[in-house]
Amino acid sequence: IDGIEASAPTLALDVRLQSIISPVEEYCNVSTITPEISVRNGGIQAITSFTIQYSWAGGTPQQQAWTGNLLSNQSINITLPEINVSAGNAQSFVAEILSPNNTVDNDLSNNSNNITVDVGSGEEFRLQLVSDNYPEETSWILRNSLTGEIISSVGLGNVTQGTSIENWCLPAGCYSFIINDDYGDGICCGFFTGNGSFTVYDSENQILGTGGSFDFADSVNFCTDSALSFNDLFESNELRVFPNPSNGSINLSFSSEPGNVDIVLFDLRGRAIHTESTHLKNHTLSFENLNSGSYLLKVTTSGRVISKRVIIAN
Repeated sequence: IDGIEASAPTLALDVRLQSIISPVEEYCNVSTITPEISVRNGGIQAITSFTIQYSWAGGTPQQQAWTGNLLSNQSINITLPEINVSAGNAQSFVAEILSPNNTVDNDLSNNSNNITVDVGSGEEFRLQLVSDNYPEETSWILRNSLTGEIISSVGLGNVTQGTSIENWCLPAGCYSFIINDDYGDGICCGFFTGNGSFTVYDSENQILGTGGSFDFADSVNFCTDSALSFNDLFESNELRVFPNPSNGSINLSFSSEPGNVDIVLFDLRGRAIHTESTHLKNHTLSFENLNSGSYLLKVTTSGRVISKRVIIAN
């Protein structure tokens, strides 16, 4: 039970469903959710019992009884039983407080609450945006590279000052994050601009692309792991690829003599952008001229194919 609020109650019995703590608005690749609500006693009388009725996505309402001693102007967080969910957008969670102290509440207008939830299916990515001193000049979009569909966006005047986080749950495919500065001086690192930055992360917290110093626009291109996969690829301990992330110089180290090795580097649109061959057990690749981002390294030796995702952070 939380602390007492300052407002003086006027009704004898007034239980309030103050907020829905869980679920939140967006999830990615979940099959269950544990609801949690906050309930406050806005009346004069102590509340010793009530019933919570809740439902998910229009399903059959469930009920959970609560007993205790909730004094006037006190609040309590209540965790409800886990519910099963499936992927889909605009799914509604509804909760309502019934029969406080086994009677009718004096104010029924604040007894219920709801939230609309999107449950995505795909791979998780995250944008961290640190604004400069003029966030009203900044906008960004996330676009499907193949179809051109805009997946997410924030327009001019809607970027908040400071640090903001955007989570994306993306189906298999390739995507382009494009950030724009309307004034043409980027978001870093001028005397008046400030030290803004943007960073795109994958689900393993690897940096796919980062920046801040640009003119009118900058971008990060990336694909989901499933979109980058080849049918004949497999992960192998026979090959070490390091450092990863790298500043552009990547070492290949085979556990035994590899014979003839063919090396191909693909960008996140699946285009082969570099090829070379070697027969050395230890070999160094130089990619200093590549843009920062995520790439797929395909190594073929003795008829076998090994894939490694590599991160370039120049």
